[in-house]
Amino acid sequence: MGGPDGRRAPDGPLVETVEDKLELMAAGDAVAITPAGAMATYNRPDLTTIPLEGLEPAHVVLATRAGDRSRLVTAFRTAAQAHLSGPTDAGGLPSHG
Repeated sequence: MGGPDGRRAPDGPLVETVEDKLELMAAGDAVAITPAGAMATYNRPDLTTIPLEGLEPAHVVLATRAGDRSRLVTAFRTAAQAHLSGPTDAGGLPSHG
């Protein structure tokens, strides 16, 4: 699957564990939006959280590389299906209607 202009999407760093994601965030190569309190599980003095308050509900989109079957993507899809509501698309994820 390519980008909007038809070019191949660039390869990104391999993230297989939460610790991999935290390392990318600490290096300044990634950001994450997490549920309140989720970072309390990990003791990382080199990372900080900033609460996002007063935000209206928004559409959530899961975009992956074609054929991506990683455990992280599968876990995110499962969590999204469990916590998001609304009409679903053909893949079972909530859609914009």
